[in-house]
Amino acid sequence: MRFLGSVGIAAWICVIVGCNTSGGPTKVVVGNLSGTVRLNGNPVTGGDLAFFSAKLERVGGAKIKPDGTYEALSLPLGEAIITVDTKSVERLLSSTNVVSAPALDPAKKGISAPPQQDLKAYKYMPIPAKYSDSKATPLKVVVKEGKQEGVDLKLE
Repeated sequence: MRFLGSVGIAAWICVIVGCNTSGGPTKVVVGNLSGTVRLNGNPVTGGDLAFFSAKLERVGGAKIKPDGTYEALSLPLGEAIITVDTKSVERLLSSTNVVSAPALDPAKKGISAPPQQDLKAYKYMPIPAKYSDSKATPLKVVVKEGKQEGVDLKLE
């Protein structure tokens, strides 16, 4: 009778937590991308990247640094459609809340801004509208397992 009780408890643990036949934790396979975003050969001086699946579900994002570089972490494997938003830099630079940005607690939801001294490095760079539309952007990449460096995004 005690044995049946133990089996029942084990079964419930499998239902609640999940059973893995290999005996170890389930490995989530992802890819990381890094590179430079350029418009007509010049680095894009700030903004945001969004990564979408083929079904246009957002699967990741990354910040574009003032030197045009980005690093996108933990993306699902397969083809990704990429959008670029530089208007976020324009909004950030014109925001009246920028002065208080260094005092913001990153754990709180709200405006996310680099420290005040770093804002001088950002410059708003307008880009063609098609790059900010997930249905129109020509930017696509195949995300592979592990780290992929030099995945440069060329805007024209």
